[in-house]
Amino acid sequence: MAGPPVDFDHHSHEYAADPWSQYAKLRSACPVAWSDRHGGFWVLSRYEDVAAVARDDLTFSSRHDIPNDGVAFTGITIPGTPNRSTPIEMDPPEFPKLRRILNPPFAPAAIDKLRPRMFAFTDWCLDQVIESGSIDFITDLANPVPAMATLAFLGLDIDQWESFSWPFHDIVACPPGSKGWNKAQEGIVQAITAVAVAVAERRAHPRDDLLTHFTQVDVDGEKLNDEVILEICTLILGGGVDTTTALLGHALHHLGHDPSARERIFEDRELIPLYCEELLRYHTPTQALARTATRDTVIGDQHVAKGERVLICWAGANRDPDAFDRPDELVIDRFPNRHAAFGLGAHRCLGSNFARAEFTAMLTRVLDRLPDYELVDGAEHYESIGVVNGWHRLPARFTPGDRTGATLDTDVA
Repeated sequence: MAGPPVDFDHHSHEYAADPWSQYAKLRSACPVAWSDRHGGFWVLSRYEDVAAVARDDLTFSSRHDIPNDGVAFTGITIPGTPNRSTPIEMDPPEFPKLRRILNPPFAPAAIDKLRPRMFAFTDWCLDQVIESGSIDFITDLANPVPAMATLAFLGLDIDQWESFSWPFHDIVACPPGSKGWNKAQEGIVQAITAVAVAVAERRAHPRDDLLTHFTQVDVDGEKLNDEVILEICTLILGGGVDTTTALLGHALHHLGHDPSARERIFEDRELIPLYCEELLRYHTPTQALARTATRDTVIGDQHVAKGERVLICWAGANRDPDAFDRPDELVIDRFPNRHAAFGLGAHRCLGSNFARAEFTAMLTRVLDRLPDYELVDGAEHYESIGVVNGWHRLPARFTPGDRTGATLDTDVA
């Protein structure tokens, strides 16, 4: 570590209130900075540095050893968690072997087959409130739909969506070590225990679903053991349940305050994909992930020692003026848009196509069915956005409408 440390804590209330000005100051004064928080780590705020580290898996490890008490490798979050997410918290050669078996179910063609379900889940959730003229976009829509879609994707009972949803939200919404964070850890253990029961059932009675695929697939001639399957499911649930919730919340908050932008997208739905990408850049749901240096190296002009932790800040990179024109402006039709919101390099987010499809389904149906919504008092942002930049609540009112009669039948074709 070189130079005086900066006072940077990505889990603090100050960061949650305004991360962007902190990154701007770091980029201008110390783009590779040391923070003593959470055991000490380097903070990267320039796109160039973030990209270089994210693409160098040999020098910057994603590895997470379990148990992680006192060991050097604690995965992709600062501070580390008791749970490992596979394969994102693995390095080559193990990482690409597992990534290969996950690529087909997450491919664009496979996700396209799930779109009707996503629209059906969205319509069902809106049906529950459409006659009332009142909605909380987070609790009534943006929480349940991604949870339902993720459970259906895995082959789990979608009626259990709430017991899966809240712990994966709270684990990123609450500061590490807080009462809410500890309670969320307990909830995640319970959720994964339920997945373990389902995995055992699939081994005995295979079905046509993703859980069965995990129990049957071969890696180097061997079946995946239960521990690895549960770690994969932890990753899918953690990524699938919360980040799209955050993205939709930012979209509806923005459109609720910018009538001209809402009218433009309402009239031209082909803008939704570009709008999605710009929201990913501008609000960056996953703010930052971590790596561990495997050898002494240099980032920018700073010497980084073997074993030191490095926080690669996607949010900082996405507002870097050297990488983006008008970086602090939300430009609906920005193109090209080489944002880092889904990560960069080999560990780039596996679920990016899934998230885009969910976002499109939910935003489209809100524009269709609640076109005149108005935000009301009571919006509440996460108190900690160091992992995910999301919302607890986003209440609104609208002109009541009619139910569609949508069901939660996961066999929708």
